[in-house]
Amino acid sequence: MTASPGVSARSPVGSVDWSGATRNPVPTRPHDRAITLLHSRHRTYRFWILIVGCALAGCESTVDLGVDGDYHFSLYGVLNPVADTQAVMVFPIHPTLRPWTDDPFAQLVSEDEFGESVVWRDSVVAKDDGPVHVFWAPFRPRYGSRHRLEVSSLETEGTASANVVVPGQASVSLGVPYDDFGVSQDIRVTPGVPRLNGSQLVYLIQARLPAAWRVLPVLVPGASEPVSVLPPPSDSLVVQPLRVPIDLAGSEVRMGDEWVYTVNYSQHLREIWSRLRRRGRVDTAFGVRFLGLEFRAVAASADWIPPGGQFDPDVLIQPGTLSNVEGGFGFVGSGYQLALDYGLSPELLERIGFRMPDGG
Repeated sequence: MTASPGVSARSPVGSVDWSGATRNPVPTRPHDRAITLLHSRHRTYRFWILIVGCALAGCESTVDLGVDGDYHFSLYGVLNPVADTQAVMVFPIHPTLRPWTDDPFAQLVSEDEFGESVVWRDSVVAKDDGPVHVFWAPFRPRYGSRHRLEVSSLETEGTASANVVVPGQASVSLGVPYDDFGVSQDIRVTPGVPRLNGSQLVYLIQARLPAAWRVLPVLVPGASEPVSVLPPPSDSLVVQPLRVPIDLAGSEVRMGDEWVYTVNYSQHLREIWSRLRRRGRVDTAFGVRFLGLEFRAVAASADWIPPGGQFDPDVLIQPGTLSNVEGGFGFVGSGYQLALDYGLSPELLERIGFRMPDGG
């Protein structure tokens, strides 16, 4: 069973001039898709949210650098080989505090190893902190390709650059289920890309819980309180669809030219029951009814390694902590989502202890 990571690789456009700034604070449709990529939702590219947060906070910390050298720009972005539009946020670095403006201040040009160059378009996105300049370009980098991004000032001779290597194309497949202190199965990523970030397996289930829990459809680790709803629901138990994310980050093992996750479904079911009981009264006779599984991970460039292996915003906010930018701060990486949605046979579900949606 194999799932492709997305659209096949395609050559980037050559010598496309998208110079000039978009002064409209409302992004165009391609630009909007790129911003969505950077501000991705928690179940897909949640690491890019940390990069955005680091950008917004790190820009303020550049008022007094306290380091030697020439620093001109902070860059934050991701090159995605399955996206039609790429986007990079650029912040100017000044020795003194200045308000952010929507005036054009720089030009961004990228060039790949094949000599194809692209001049990116500057646009402005309105944020609570002030306008943010997002440079974007409509092209799709090839899998395994190398790119150099260079930002040059329109006011001075200052420049900043970043070298980015796009990971190769990979796919996800399932091994044969086996018994190992419960029912287990291997999830394989082939061939082995440099890094896998944000690996997660989400169980889609049904359970009978008090109606007040309907407003919290995700079973996360730890205890939490139900959110009040109006009108107040009754205390009767109702069947509710739930999403149960299981963190797989760091559990992958390199075996030859592939990454392997060993998933113990029986252990995960015990964790699901534990989270259900933290919500109080649960119908044990109804059981946990299985609807499906979603595997998600980000195939990332080799340098996308957070300090200590953890994407901690309090650590990443420090300038230079995670950076591949010359002449500035920030990080421009590369990655794309690997996804596989699948189910389990009735025989396996019975061995694990799940119930079928129809009660079987």
